Amino acid sequence: MTGFIGIDWSLTACGVAAYVDGEWDRCTIPTKPDDGTPEGFLDRVDYIASKITSWADPAAGDVWAIEGPSLGAKGAAVDRMFGGWWLTMAALRAHHAVPWVFAPSSLKKLATGKGNAGKDEVLLATAKRLPEADVRNNNESDAAWAAIAASIIRGEPIIQLPANHTAGLTRTLKGKS
Repeated sequence: MTGFIGIDWSLTACGVAAYVDGEWDRCTIPTKPDDGTPEGFLDRVDYIASKITSWADPAAGDVWAIEGPSLGAKGAAVDRMFGGWWLTMAALRAHHAVPWVFAPSSLKKLATGKGNAGKDEVLLATAKRLPEADVRNNNESDAAWAAIAASIIRGEPIIQLPANHTAGLTRTLKGKS
């Protein structure tokens, strides 16, 4: 059976969820602000990537899935958000495989039926549709939906969802499968 590992990447609290052999597991990887130097930032991103890979420990055939960065992001740290996301993608590729990428709106639509749902709406939908996942926060919730998105695209859906939830679901970056 294929395992599906979903990631909601964040510099402050990265959510990871895995569905393997019919069972859910999840974790949150918190980090503290770095010292503001390029080295400190790179060490922080390396830490996140290493924690993801050591926690998930994917097997051959498992599918990584990650929520893509929000293209509407703003603020002084947006360069670090995008840079850290890509550096994590490279580290995951070096460890196992390039993750499948899904737009944040696609994951919101999977969970709630609407692509502009708020984080708390997604969390509520997760509690309703995936009580066995036992997610503790929005980050783990988003990660679970990334895993579900990958399972649907792979043709091995973890759960059945209404057609309007899955309409238009695609990977945003295509790589080797």
